[in-house]
Amino acid sequence: MVVNKLLKHLFVCFAALLAVVLFPVAAEAKTLGRVTANRVNVRDAGSLTESNVLFMVNAGQECEIIGIVGDYYHVNLPDRSGVYIAREYVEIIGDEPDETAASDEADFDEPAVPLGREPDVGPNGRTNGSVTANRVNVRDAASLNSNVLFKVDAGQRCEVTGIEGDFYRVAVNGNFGLYIAREYVKLISHESKLLMDGVWVYESPPGESGGAGLLILSRDAVVEIYSAYEDWYYVSYKNVYGYIPKSAAKIPAHFSLPSNKPSVRQPNATGLAAEIISYARSFIGTKYASAGTSPQKGFDCSGFVSYVLSNFDISVGRSSRDMAARGAEVQKASLQPGDLVFFATSGGRTISHVGIFIGDGLFVHSSSWGKGVMVSSLDEAYYVGRYVKATRVI
Repeated sequence: MVVNKLLKHLFVCFAALLAVVLFPVAAEAKTLGRVTANRVNVRDAGSLTESNVLFMVNAGQECEIIGIVGDYYHVNLPDRSGVYIAREYVEIIGDEPDETAASDEADFDEPAVPLGREPDVGPNGRTNGSVTANRVNVRDAASLNSNVLFKVDAGQRCEVTGIEGDFYRVAVNGNFGLYIAREYVKLISHESKLLMDGVWVYESPPGESGGAGLLILSRDAVVEIYSAYEDWYYVSYKNVYGYIPKSAAKIPAHFSLPSNKPSVRQPNATGLAAEIISYARSFIGTKYASAGTSPQKGFDCSGFVSYVLSNFDISVGRSSRDMAARGAEVQKASLQPGDLVFFATSGGRTISHVGIFIGDGLFVHSSSWGKGVMVSSLDEAYYVGRYVKATRVI
């Protein structure tokens, strides 16, 4: 009897062990992903046009993928659940979800296929854009299932030639027929040929303070349009900035202009400020160099400002953040030539760029975008949205 009970007990234990081996209890598998680019938008819905950007994450951020909505993954982050990230910028590092994302393993430095070229400025003009994140995929078609030709980083300029779904059709470094997700391209300006002769460029719209005529342009002159104000476009022509009537030029449907009230005209530079500005402008065309501090090797933005001011025995520190803590802060409407102007080019309010204000709404700076020392306008849409503060150090 004892033996029978023992055999029965052993049989039950063996059956239980066999069940565990052959039919394991399935744990709920998690699909894990990793963000592949910097400054990737995290949204509150799986849509480019019908959602809000909540915050940004950088390359290496891991997430749990809980679903797919169109071109977006529905994900949980360590500190936020139920948000959405474009599938374009998430690689799978765990089990695949039900629908597999396009592979983005390729990391080419140069285009992988021959690319066509188109003329510079056609009858519809040219729209200029800038990439807003690092390691953004450039594709051969407007689809996540298309081939990744190469990647570009934040600040890469491109020409936008059209829209196809959630992608811009673009040209990068003269190569046309490429595609970048609209999510990661900011439209900056549009170059357009004038439609008529005798177009006045005004210092500010007539009726505004200081609305003097600066020059007259003829038909087919190419102006760069940055923003709109009532019935006027804010434009530049050969380093002259001003306003022309909207009837004098046209912009394509895909280019949405910001609306900016014109800046108040500032006084001309005199005395020490005039000397500083003249010296700074003498370096226009000097190449940009990361961490550069000399005209021989090139300048970064703060290296340029520090080099110019040190020539006049003015010490402002080395980084743009250090410089922002020097001197007295001044309001934008009270800017005077020689003031330092600061921008948050990486988003938020963290200062990352500096230039020297030279009057008439312009500043001189060393730009990684422009690839060197150049003059830009505070009224350009890019700088309007990233302006943080100004200080007076002279």
